[in-house]
Amino acid sequence: MLLAVRRQRLSEHTHELELRKHAHTEVDATERGFRHASFHGVADFTEATFSGGAWFRDATFHVNAEFRGAAFSLEADFRRATFQENAGFRDAVISAKADFDRAIFSGGGWFGEATFCGNAWFRKTRFRDVAWFGKAHFGADARFRTAAFAGDTALRAATFDGIAEFSRASFAAEAVFDDATFAASAWFGEGNFAGRTSFHTATFADAAWFGDTIFLGDAGFDATRIQSESVRVGRTTAKITKAQREDVNGDSRVDLLIHVSTQAIGLRAGDAVLPVAATLRSGVPFVGTDRVRVLK
Repeated sequence: MLLAVRRQRLSEHTHELELRKHAHTEVDATERGFRHASFHGVADFTEATFSGGAWFRDATFHVNAEFRGAAFSLEADFRRATFQENAGFRDAVISAKADFDRAIFSGGGWFGEATFCGNAWFRKTRFRDVAWFGKAHFGADARFRTAAFAGDTALRAATFDGIAEFSRASFAAEAVFDDATFAASAWFGEGNFAGRTSFHTATFADAAWFGDTIFLGDAGFDATRIQSESVRVGRTTAKITKAQREDVNGDSRVDLLIHVSTQAIGLRAGDAVLPVAATLRSGVPFVGTDRVRVLK
């Protein structure tokens, strides 16, 4: 069944749908909305307007789900929804809370230039392919705690007005946050980045926390924004003895190369983590750690 609702209005009580029957689709059209619904054809909600709450909790989309340009006047509930193919939310506007907790995106999750006016929750969400949030705007808190990104992830030029939480999130491939703006605190603690990670020209207007985060691939930050004299290393928060800016790895980007006394940083036998703290030129402090092995 091809479910088309292009430029239609949907409310919690009445669904005005244009239906073209090609195959069987199970849709719960009661006041429970689309909870537990199973879509076996293309579900096309392009530019649809949901005047009431949009309830897709536990729904399963067996093929492409298209919500491009859709307008959600109230809460959009996609908790535990399963998208077996591509899910398109490009240019969508969600005026209240957007809840994608524990949702599964087996195909691409496309949220480019989407607007989240309320809290956006993606806790324990699984992205098994590309996750694209380029130029998305989060007007309140964005929670991606323990989310898993298996494919390339792009939040390039995304803006976060509220708290951005990626604590314990895992990124198996490339993760790009270039030009992203974090107006409130940003939390990446205990995260795991297995591929190339880039925060070049990202703006942190408040505290940025990367404590106990693991970077297994190349990690790029804009070294020109760090106040070199503010860098402190180790359990003793030792000051550096020398700092210079140069392209260390040949990627045509300026790196911050610091020198510090190994005795001063207070490493001990058995230590596995080295903390580093510094302040950006904007006055925002940040903290990070790296794995180390003390030989003797």
